[in-house]
Amino acid sequence: EESDDKESDEELEDEVEEFPIIPFTELKGHTGGVWSVKAFDNGHKMLSGSYDKTLKVWDLTTGKVLHTLKGHKSRVYRCDVYKDIAISGSKDKTVRVWDLAAGSMVSVLKGHSSTVWCCRLFANGTKALTGSSDNTLIVWDVVNKKQLKTLKGHEDNVYCCHVSNDGARALSGSQDGTLCVWDLSDGTLEFQLKGHGDYVWDCVLFENGTKALSASFDKTLRVWNLDTKQTELILEGHKSCVRCCCVFDK
Repeated sequence: EESDDKESDEELEDEVEEFPIIPFTELKGHTGGVWSVKAFDNGHKMLSGSYDKTLKVWDLTTGKVLHTLKGHKSRVYRCDVYKDIAISGSKDKTVRVWDLAAGSMVSVLKGHSSTVWCCRLFANGTKALTGSSDNTLIVWDVVNKKQLKTLKGHEDNVYCCHVSNDGARALSGSQDGTLCVWDLSDGTLEFQLKGHGDYVWDCVLFENGTKALSASFDKTLRVWNLDTKQTELILEGHKSCVRCCCVFDK
């Protein structure tokens, strides 16, 4: 059996070497590490956030920078986009709202007392959810620049969050190794999901908010059934921490 496994691995390595992945285009402009990217405008444009304290709007057809967004005082860890509106979270403890068409900052949202690791816009772009090293998440009214709810339940840094398409439910992952499922109508914690053996770095809701996918420092991904509150699948294969995940159609 060990011999068969080794031969299979060698065949896979040969296959990968035979079909190398060649970048379609290379985007150069940031002077620090890039921590977050988000495509928009039907895949014609992209927003990126960097250690260099800036965000950049890219034309993915030409590879050129359309706008450089300046305002954050420290590293930009996450960004999200709805049409021409974007938000970003930073080590400077702020959330910033941007007009991508004009390439300008709209507002600064202050409420977290530590690094903002994650941010998500609701499906209509009028609200946002952010998570921080202060162990909390905040629901924001982006239009009126107001803090609506503070979600408390994690015991360590909140690294990731996601909002269901209908805006009724949210999911978050933390350095405490758990995921929290939230009722956004009143900001209450519905339940926690436990199973990962280390930090949860990324998470996604899908199937109308009834299932979730999470990525962890424990080298695995997990698919969760939120009706049963149990792990459905454990995806193993990575040799190091898994920092990101997404769900897409067949």
